[in-house]
Amino acid sequence: MTAHAQLDILEMPLEGLAAYWLSIKKLSDAKKMRGILDEELTHTGEPYVRFLLEATFSQLDSATVRRLADVRKADYLHDLGRKLDMMRVALMAVPMRENPRATLVRMGGLFPSPPMEERRAMDMANALAQSVRDKDGDMATMLAVDHKMPPDRLLVKLLFYAMHARRHKRLGLERFLPYARTSFFAEGLSLVVDGFEARFLDRHLARVRDETLLQAERKMDMATELALAVRKKLNYEDVHLIARAWLP
Repeated sequence: MTAHAQLDILEMPLEGLAAYWLSIKKLSDAKKMRGILDEELTHTGEPYVRFLLEATFSQLDSATVRRLADVRKADYLHDLGRKLDMMRVALMAVPMRENPRATLVRMGGLFPSPPMEERRAMDMANALAQSVRDKDGDMATMLAVDHKMPPDRLLVKLLFYAMHARRHKRLGLERFLPYARTSFFAEGLSLVVDGFEARFLDRHLARVRDETLLQAERKMDMATELALAVRKKLNYEDVHLIARAWLP
């Protein structure tokens, strides 16, 4: 495969995910299953796709694979929804001119216990701000905001954005737009920079979050059906027919 690094349930289109599983089907017709699994697991970092690969080529029965896929889907959507809400809290802090400590507390409140102790998070966000002022390091790496990050790392990045906006106004965020790797955050940050008010952002970002999660769920459902079709060794035309049920 040539697109392993781009596999991302959230960001990739339905067509791209369907093409991936159709290519797996072609490979499974030409090569031994074990060889395909080893090759794909070596290069595939997308957690849900990795799980489906392992489950598809396991000794588990198809009903169990489907049940476990539903469990993983629920966990993924819960984790993703929480990260999108972290981004939403940080973005809303800008037009509200919220105290960064309050923003930190609100992000931490999305978890049973905060991903990072408050003082440490503030210290790390301040250190990040100092590095940005000193231009000490790779900005694209330091300021990247990505839903694939662990919650503690994402928390520090988002806290930096909230702190920076409070000190330098919303226009100070414009130069950071290229570092938003998650589309949800990129759209929200662009709206913040353009001066949209808090009430509009609150409603709009909630709708975008819900639609984003719904689309991610649809992609996972499609991937599960295609993985099971490959497992059952259906012919390519039938697997393609299953994919078309989800495609526009």
